[in-house]
Amino acid sequence: MSTTPPDGPDAPPPAQAALGSVDDRPRPPDPVTIVVADGRADRRAVMVRWLQVDGRFSVVGEAEDAGTAVEVLAATVPDVAFIDIDLPSGSFQPDGSATATPVADGVGALAIAHRLRPAVRLVAVAVDDDDRAYAALAAGAMGLYLWDDPVATAVDVAAGVARGEAPLTVGWAGRIIDEVRWLAREPGLVPAPELTPTELEVLRRVAAGATPAAIAELHGVTVHLVGLHAGVAVTKVRRHHDDLHQLDVLRPG
Repeated sequence: MSTTPPDGPDAPPPAQAALGSVDDRPRPPDPVTIVVADGRADRRAVMVRWLQVDGRFSVVGEAEDAGTAVEVLAATVPDVAFIDIDLPSGSFQPDGSATATPVADGVGALAIAHRLRPAVRLVAVAVDDDDRAYAALAAGAMGLYLWDDPVATAVDVAAGVARGEAPLTVGWAGRIIDEVRWLAREPGLVPAPELTPTELEVLRRVAAGATPAAIAELHGVTVHLVGLHAGVAVTKVRRHHDDLHQLDVLRPG
């Protein structure tokens, strides 16, 4: 996640030491393969165009409803998938099954896709940064992309997610902090996620409205490193939800 800051005369300033340092960003797959699932053809076309114009990406599949999104993602196994949480309902045919499985919406598609292809990095797409958008994290999303975000673009998000970063919004960051705090006070069968002081620092600053670039400048580190800390925090919370789901599956009755 980060390297240990050196000691002695070459030690970074205290602010940089708080987040650590990295020499360079890792090289993502070339090209990064992507699936885009959105119920609105105009928005889907815009996102596909943004990604295809950039030579780093190859859109290998599109979907207009929740069932098709699962089928396309399972068949193509992309590096990254953008899935609109408001996808219209649909159905897909699981391997070896004679009956179709209904999928209610994009959040449902995220949950099934995460279970079928856990290596795919899922990005939820939403209009509002609300509780329903946050439900995408429990379903398996690595981050949230807002259509009206004046800072992030789909290209930036895709590149970051392919390198292990998590695109955080103000709402997601604040809700992660609240959820982890609540879970620590109300222990259950699955231990609460334990976030490091650095991960909490990133979350708190994003929740307060700071951009990854501003956080990186404050601590004298790369934007990539800030995104990695966010990614680890999201992964810890997502794994907690994965463990809860597995517990429900194994519970008798």
